Amino acid sequence: MGYYLCLNLPISADKILCFVMINCANCESEIESDSFYCDQCGREVLLCVTCRAPGRGSFCEHDGGDLKAARSFVAAAPVVPAAAAPVKEMAAPVAPAPALRLVNNKLGIRLEIAPGAILGRTKGGYAAQLGALTSISGQHLVFQCDGQGSWSCQDLGSSNGTKYSRENTGWGSLGRLAANTPVLLEDSSYLLVANVEFRVEIERPVDANATVRL
Repeated sequence: MGYYLCLNLPISADKILCFVMINCANCESEIESDSFYCDQCGREVLLCVTCRAPGRGSFCEHDGGDLKAARSFVAAAPVVPAAAAPVKEMAAPVAPAPALRLVNNKLGIRLEIAPGAILGRTKGGYAAQLGALTSISGQHLVFQCDGQGSWSCQDLGSSNGTKYSRENTGWGSLGRLAANTPVLLEDSSYLLVANVEFRVEIERPVDANATVRL
């Protein structure tokens, strides 16, 4: 049978350290209950899997439970892998959209086009500049800029149509743009909105990371 042995330790005043002691089943010597081997006879300590009493042989003399080595009752501490630091994904920088302008120097019109903007005589943000041009429909064109910085326009079913060309000659031989069909725009090209010609200017922003050459 095990019992508690309490000793007053001079190194810690007013504190008592208590040990649980058991008797070696082989030599009856008192040993600490967490011993794996008897410090007197050197025999391995066996404990009952049911009542944890020390014993000899294969079975406990108290309840018939299997005897196992005391060290087998000490579960190995699980190895917990260190948590990897979360990796923050860096958002790809969004390049600013290149500026789009429609210019007619003869009429003194210079339109700074915004993505999603409608060009029309009565609709959209340019009506004040186009209101006197009666050949242009109330809402004539819409402009879009995609994620790659490419500009396009769509005719909105205008009465007098829209034409697009890399040159500003030979308009009579060109057909009108199909309604509601995007057309990719290029820098230094031309749009004929009804009978009003505009030069297309696409100005790409300066790349701050580009090499500055002499």
